[in-house]
Amino acid sequence: MLDNAGDPTESRAERYEVNEAACTARLVRSFGADPAAFTPIGGSVQALPGGRTLVSFGRAGRVEEYDADGRIVWRIEGGAATSSAPSGSPRCTHQVPHGALMAGSRVAQHPLAGP
Repeated sequence: MLDNAGDPTESRAERYEVNEAACTARLVRSFGADPAAFTPIGGSVQALPGGRTLVSFGRAGRVEEYDADGRIVWRIEGGAATSSAPSGSPRCTHQVPHGALMAGSRVAQHPLAGP
């Protein structure tokens, strides 16, 4: 999940281990952008094969992929979104089969998600 409310200066991708029987969750990995990036809304996290993680830092205009050890292996930077240019950054990403990356500047609601 993307934690964009825990620290007002830095958003972080976090992976939790959930124990449904005990109704608990334990933080097992945290990925922070380098240099730090903050997005008040938007962003996404995707677990990839081999323990890699793809993170979009939403309106901060940055996408990073981390290896299994938490090191950044590549990054895309766009212009950070502002009130005058709200759609200039890659805000959601998804890696599709064969390694292609889809990045979008607008997030659409799934039609079955409701209002």
